[in-house]
Formats: sequence, structure tokens, C-alpha cells
Amino acid sequence: MLQSDAFARTERLRLLLSHIVTQTLERRNDQLLGKNIAADVFGIDLDDTSDISSVRVEIGRLRARLKQYYATEGATEPVIIEIPKGAYSATFKANEAALRNAARAPDRPFDRVRSLSRSARLAIIAGIAGILALATGAIWATSSTDGPTTSRPLVAVAPIENLSDRPDYIAAGLTTDIVNRIARFDHLIVVSRAATASANRAGAAALSLGQSLNADYQLSGALHDDVAGIRLTFELLNVTDGQVLWVEEFSLPEAEEGLLTARLDAANAVSRALATRDGVVPKLIASDRGGSEAPDRTSYLCVLRYYAYLQLRDPEEHAAVRECLEDATRTSPDYAEVWSGLAQIYLDERRNAFREGSAPGDPLDRAFDAAARAVEIAPGSASAHSVLAAVQYFRRDLDAFRKAARRALELNPNDPDAHAYFGHLLSMSGEWEEGQRLIAEAQEMSPIHPPLWHHSKALAAIRDQNPERALEEARLGEMPQFYMSYVLLAAAHGHLGNLAGATEAIEKLETMRPGYLEAISGDLERRFFEPALIDLLASGVRKAYLLAELP
Repeated sequence: MLQSDAFARTERLRLLLSHIVTQTLERRNDQLLGKNIAADVFGIDLDDTSDISSVRVEIGRLRARLKQYYATEGATEPVIIEIPKGAYSATFKANEAALRNAARAPDRPFDRVRSLSRSARLAIIAGIAGILALATGAIWATSSTDGPTTSRPLVAVAPIENLSDRPDYIAAGLTTDIVNRIARFDHLIVVSRAATASANRAGAAALSLGQSLNADYQLSGALHDDVAGIRLTFELLNVTDGQVLWVEEFSLPEAEEGLLTARLDAANAVSRALATRDGVVPKLIASDRGGSEAPDRTSYLCVLRYYAYLQLRDPEEHAAVRECLEDATRTSPDYAEVWSGLAQIYLDERRNAFREGSAPGDPLDRAFDAAARAVEIAPGSASAHSVLAAVQYFRRDLDAFRKAARRALELNPNDPDAHAYFGHLLSMSGEWEEGQRLIAEAQEMSPIHPPLWHHSKALAAIRDQNPERALEEARLGEMPQFYMSYVLLAAAHGHLGNLAGATEAIEKLETMRPGYLEAISGDLERRFFEPALIDLLASGVRKAYLLAELP
């Protein structure tokens, strides 16, 4: 069933179905609560008062997908799996229509299944459940070309080994922290804690866990005693060949009162290093474009190309990425990252005038439809809500903008990209203090960050009439293919009266946007900058044109 067309491209539903069937067959129905499913399947920790509507939405989608499956390619399955309304556990019943049809074909192997006793049938179902539990990890084996593949690599987090004299709960808590935080990123899949626990065996070889779950990567860690307290070591392994791809080490304090904070800091650092857009795993996938070229792998590589575009904002690359993502919506219609990426591409068409008018309809309307589709597919996706927030900002629905942006931060408070994006737009909407605070937090989370994050800080400095700081930030934010870099540099050099710098910035700006001085006010207004900021930018750019002796 998990390999069927109905489920092959919906990773969240595959994981949810596997978890529910396994828990039901292992008689753990009492654990199938909304908050437990949120944590064990989607890596979202909820307390008893939290809203579990996102879990209910996913359960509803799963019921609809099961109905679709049994009406089409699953019509001959001997057993029907259902999830009754009002419950999160599964029920199983014989598919009487399939049994009757099988009786008319005595030479088919299915007749032998029909003749089995009820207890034997249940044994078969239990065996299938074992396969399902392992199939939770059978997500994307890049070395295989058999059967469907899906869009994201899978990481198995091995239980952290306690080689210290500290209590075992410290290692267990760290494992849980890391799984929960990695699961909040949309760029990869992490095996749920329940599946990892069932697959892990004491005394097994180092990579046996990742291999048994058909994972692409395995994250292993250990606690060691150290002179200063506790030393925590990690390594990311390629499951196929055992190659060590990444290592990191952290120090944890001896005292109990500082241990929780240090533990969470370490978990946050590990998840960011592995799972952010420019993290270890996406870079590994982007650098290895061999192997299966099934549609979902192509879609994933298209998403990675979109991430690279975000670092450049090159209009030519914008056109290629738009075409790639539009194709991906047809081959991978249930892949939320494709839709959220496409929404951002349409948004750039509007605010940066990249190929504006090359497609029918208002680009803001197309962006909103794509962002809404991403949120519908993955209501627990921080990146989907983040892009929806940006679209709402440019639609001038500031209440909806703030609601969606705050939801993105709630879903993944560990995502520096969401912090930076929200911080920039919040600043541009007039809430400079909070916006700049969020950008500073993003930079602290990710010391190596995209140049674009400095644009907002350069704008803040120009607003504060501090051209020296504006120039420093604009230089850090220079993106050779993105014209706004040179708008900021020209404004800073213009206010400072720097002849050489102004001339260089204006020449590059004119190469990208000929006659920009005449269009500057309209261009900045379409970004919904504050009027006072527009005046300061425009006056700085005009001074730069005069220094460069260009009309």
C-alpha cells in the first residue's frame, strides 16, 4: 500500500498510516492520542491545552486517501484498513468483494489466502504490520531504481549512547530533543521515535539501525565524561557505505541547573547544521545528482535549485526555477515544498519585476493560491506558513501576515530562515524594533547566513541616517545578480559622497536596470517601504547618479 501511487508521494500520510497500523496491531491504542501523534509522527511537541487541529486535518486526509486507494488500485486487497471517525486507531475487515472475485479464479494464488483460517489471516496482517513499521523508513533509497521514490532523504537518529557516569535519561532526552527539532524542517524526513525504538537492537553494528530502516543517513551520538563536565559528540554517516560526512562536539555543564538549557542548545545546533536550507543534508543531495531520476527525486532537486536561487535572486535563474517548479506541481502534486517555492517565485515576479506579465493572471493571486495549497497539504509546515505570510504582506493584509508569520515561528522556532524573513517584513511594515531583533536572532542561530539578511539591516541604517553602517551592511549583502544590492550600495555611497563607490554601484545597477533613476520611486513603492525610507533611499541614489555623472 505504501508503494502505491495513492501513497507514494505523500510522505506525511505514509508515516501516519504506518504509525497508526503498528500501534493498533501492537495493542497500544491508548497511545494514539492527538498530542502523541503530533510528537511521534510529526515531531511537534504539544501540551494538554494545545490545538491539535493540524493532526485532525492529517487524519481526515488519510481517511480520504484510504477510500481512494480501495476504490482504485487497492480494490483487490484482501484486507481493508479503516480509521473510523472520532478515533485515531485502525480497524481491519475482510474485503468481501475481493474475496468473491477471487473465488471465480481458482488458479490465482489469492484463493489460497482465502482458505486460511481467521487466525492465520491475522498472522498475515501482523506480518504486514512488521513490514509497515520498517517501511516507515523506506522513504528514499537513492541507490535503488525499483518502485516509486519520494522527495526527501530520510535520517535515522540512533539513540545517543551513554558512555558517561551520568543518568541514562540525559542521553534519552537529548535523542528526543534532536528528533523533534529535525522533524520541524521540511527538507528531510526523520524516523519517528517509536519506529527508531522498535528497530534499535542492543549490541548491533554501528549502521544496523539506519540499514534496517532503509535510511539514507544515520546520526549517531555519545555522552562522555570530561574534565569540564560532559562531552557530547555526533557524527553523520552515509548508510550506504558508512562514510563519515559530518562531525560535531559540544560541552555540557556539570551542574543540573544549566544542563537543560545546554541540552536544548545542542539539539538546536545539530538540527540547524543538518536540516536548514544550506545545511549538510541538502548540500549532500544537491552535490550528488546521480541515481534514480524518478519524478519525486527530480522535484526535490528542483526545490534545492530554488534554495540556491534564494541566495542569488538572478532573474534568469528565476525563469528556470519557475518552469521547474511548475512542472513539479504536476509530477508531485502533494509535495508542499514545491508549492511554497512556487509561491515565492510568483511573489518575486511581482516585487522584483522578474518576467512580470509573462504568465496570465496577477502574480500575487497565483502566489496566494500556491501558498494556500502548500499550507493545505502540510498544515504543520513552517516554511509553508512563512511564504504565506510574505504573500499576505504584499497583498496588504497585515493581520493575516502577522498571524501566518507567527504560526511559522511556533511550528519551528529553530528555523533561522523564518526568523529572518518575518523580521525583514515586520521591519518594512513599520515594526522595526521587533523585526531587527528577529533578524539578529536569525544571525545568531546561523552565523554563516545568506547575504540577503543584511539588506534589512542596511535599510534600517539608512532609515536611522547612518550611512557608514548602511554601507557596511550593504557590502555584506552584495549579491552580484540582484539589482537591489546596488540600490543599497548606491544610496550609502551617495549619502557619504564616495565618488568611486557610487560610480561602481551605479554602473552595475544600470547594467541590470537601465534608467533606474526614473523608476526608483515606483520600484520602492511596490515593496511597500515607508514613505520616509523611500525618500532617504531615493535621495541617496540620486546623489550617487550625480557623483557618477550619469543622467
